[in-house]
Parts: sequence; C-alpha cells; structure tokens
Amino acid sequence: MVALRHASRSAARARPRSRLPRVLGGVLLGAGLTTVIVVGLAVAMFTTAVGVLSVDLPDPSQLEALTFSQPTVVYDRSGTVELGRFQREDRRVVAFGEVPEMVLDATTSAEDRTFWANGGFDAPAILAAVTEGASGGRERGASTITQQLVRARLLPADATQAGADRYLRKAKEIIQSMRVAETFPGETGKDRVITAYLNEIFYGHGAYGIAAAAWAYFGITDLAALTPAQAALLAGLPKSPTTLDPYRYAVKDKDGRLVVPSDAPPVVRRDWVLGGLALGARWTKLTASELAAALAEPVVLAGDQALMFKAPHFTWQVRRQLETILGSADKVETGGYRVITTLDTKAQGLAEKW
Repeated sequence: MVALRHASRSAARARPRSRLPRVLGGVLLGAGLTTVIVVGLAVAMFTTAVGVLSVDLPDPSQLEALTFSQPTVVYDRSGTVELGRFQREDRRVVAFGEVPEMVLDATTSAEDRTFWANGGFDAPAILAAVTEGASGGRERGASTITQQLVRARLLPADATQAGADRYLRKAKEIIQSMRVAETFPGETGKDRVITAYLNEIFYGHGAYGIAAAAWAYFGITDLAALTPAQAALLAGLPKSPTTLDPYRYAVKDKDGRLVVPSDAPPVVRRDWVLGGLALGARWTKLTASELAAALAEPVVLAGDQALMFKAPHFTWQVRRQLETILGSADKVETGGYRVITTLDTKAQGLAEKW
C-alpha cells in the first residue's frame, strides 16, 4: 500500500510535465489548421479573382483561327511577274516549318528564355521586375512571348486602349496567357504560339512579322539565308522597334553601303542576343570563333525599296475591279489575295517600245 501510494504521488507530481507535449501538439495542430484555412481562403480568393477577370476575355481557342493583314499582289498572266501590290501593312506570313531553328533560338533568347518550358508567363521574372520597380530601380519588362501575343490579339479592346488601367490589363494578360497555354499544350502548342508571334509582331520601319523584317533590313526573302548576326539583330528589334530601328543610325561608307555603327543601340542589343546564343539556346550554341565572327560582322542594310508598279494604269484598274468584287478597299489591302490577270508582259513591253 505504501509503495502504491508513493508511486501515485510520484505520478501526480510528474503529471503537469506530461501536459506540455499535449499543449504543444494542440498548438501545432491549431497552427496547421489555421494555415490550411488561410491557404484555402487564398486559393478561393485567387480562383474568384481569376473568374471575375476572365469574364470578358476572348476564347483562347481563337488563336487557331488568327489571320494577319497581308498585301494583295497582282501578277501578269503567267503568275510569275509581279505587277504591283496593295497593302496597309508590309507582311508576309510564314509557317512554322519556314522558320529556321536559329531564328527561333534568337527570338527566345531576346524575348523569353523560358518560352519552351513556361506556362504562358514567367513568375520569377515578374517577381524580379516588381522587386526592381519597388526598390526604385529601372523598371524592366517581364512579358513572355505568349503574353506579347495575347496583348496584341487576344485581349478585349478596352483593356489595351489608351488610358486603360495598366495593372488590370497586366492581370488579364497573364490569365489569358495561362488559358492559351492550357488550350494549346505541349510542343505543338508552343509551335503555334511562336509562329503567330513571329507573324504578328512589329519589327519597325513598317515591317510586320519576321519575313517582312528580313526583307526590309537585309533584302532577304528566305529566312534560312540569315546569318546568326542578322537573326540576332532582327530578334532584338521588337523590344523597342522605333528607337532601335537600324535605319535611324545608318551612315554611308566609302562604298555607298548603309552601315550601322557598332556602338549604335540596335547593334549593342544584337551583341547581347548573340551572347545568349553563345551560352546555348535550345538548338543553337555558337562556338567562340562563331561568336567572334558574328560580333565582328558589320550591319549592312539593304536600303528602302520603294514599291514599283509595272503597267500602272492597268494595275490600278485591276484594283478598282477588286474593290467592286470584294466590297471594300480594306479587303484589297489586307486580304492577302494573289491575283492573276490577263496582261502579257512581253507583249506589253513590245507595245511600249514601239
């Protein structure tokens, strides 16, 4: 009996200490439950916000049906001799298979290095931009290629018009980019997005799309003919197509060529893009010697190439008939039609000669 009572007292004295783990366990359980509740509320609020901001967003599947303003080109009866073209924007649409891997790499190196892996937006880049802006540093962009395409073609007009709330637009832009990535997943989805971007984006000097830019700046029609230095220069232009327009800085050399000085802003940006290719892009990795050669390559511009008309009176009469057939001048200038006429250019040339 004595031993039992002694043990009971000892147990009674020890009992308060044994409550500590229970208390801590209760606190931890309560804290964990609170965290779950807070996270749940945050997720619910985020989901609600996304739902509200998504109400007026266009269907992301519209990406598949995007069309681009292209010139209507008029040919002679052979379909090979161009008589003239009518256009509102200088653009030639290209398919994904027409874009070399080097051009794709230069584009992603310049605008969105996580393009092939991200879900339409780059969260670390956005956080870095916000932090830099909050600290008073120079505000930098964090828009992915998908976001830039969305801003240009897949947002409601009131979100992008002058005076619209910038932060609201950015939120809608990110949400729509996520929706596009979900609607067009995987490799084929990325191919579709970057092809639409390369056809849509403005490269300065009146050129819309990578194909028009290659012609406007270098007189090149086949993108495979671009050198790494030329591809890098073109890829760097969409960031600020007006201020980076190489023609603003070009001077004539002793041979009469239009050459852009090596310290001009578009060339400095070109060299930065080349550095990204040297570090290793998806398909392209310039060796040390290839990088040195590209950096040393002068930027020689093709010069402005004015639109010329053959048999102009005839060609403009064709335009008037097209407006009647299609219903408006807009359709003639943006529809991208290829028009074969009855004109025999050889006979026309003989007639004009005699």
